[in-house]
Formats: sequence, structure tokens, C-alpha cells
Amino acid sequence: MTINPYSNSAIRDSVLQQAQTQLQGAHADVKTRNDHVHAAKQDLATGDVEGAQQERQAAQAAQQNVLADRNALNDFRQNVGNLRGDISQRREDFQTFKSDLQSGDLAGAKAAFQAAHQDEKSVISDVQGLGLSGQPPATPVNVTA
Repeated sequence: MTINPYSNSAIRDSVLQQAQTQLQGAHADVKTRNDHVHAAKQDLATGDVEGAQQERQAAQAAQQNVLADRNALNDFRQNVGNLRGDISQRREDFQTFKSDLQSGDLAGAKAAFQAAHQDEKSVISDVQGLGLSGQPPATPVNVTA
């Protein structure tokens, strides 16, 4: 049986980069909305009611992007939490595998290895769910128990 463990540091770096990209997009959308609100206020101050109305409509459209960004960031945060849990479980199952193997408990080692293999599938799914599927896994580990 072969497991392709994703490197924790590579995952962390990819998640941080993805978070930074999403936050930059969210900040840009908030700035766009705020710019339209500011322009609408200026238009009203100068008596340009039609221009103010157009800016208000643009601000409302931009607000939809802000709300979409908020939902995407909340989903991202939840997915990162799931990933952390799965990585932690994978680590525990690998430790159990090593302990059982060292103690001669081959049945326990086999069960722990299978659990770690399932954990790896969950980690891969989490990584793909975060949009990081292009990240290469570490070198495969081939272990026979």
C-alpha cells in the first residue's frame, strides 16, 4: 500500500497564499464599494442627482461582491479547520502505526496504516476543496505491514 503524504509545510504555505489572495480580493471589493459610496456623496453635494443615483446603484452591485467574498472567506475558514483536523488525525494514526509496528502488533499496525490511508484521502479532498489541487504531494511512501 502506498500513501502520498502532502507536506504539512507545503499545505500551510499554499493555504496562506490562498488566504492572502482571497483577502486581497475582498479588500479590493470593499474599496470599490466605498469609492462608489464616496462618489455618490460627492455627486449629491454638487447637485448631480443622476450621477449620485448611478453611483448608488454601482455601490449596491459592489456590495453583492463584498457579501460573496464574506461567504467565500467563511467557507475557506471552515475548510481550513477541517484540513487541520484531518492532518492531526493523520499524524496520530501514523504515530499509532509506528508504535504498533515497533511493539510487534502487526494487526494494530495494519489497522492504523489503513486509518492513516483514509486520513490521507481526507487531506487530499480538503486540499482540493480549498482549490489547492495543483499542489504536488510529497514523495510517495511505500509501506508494507
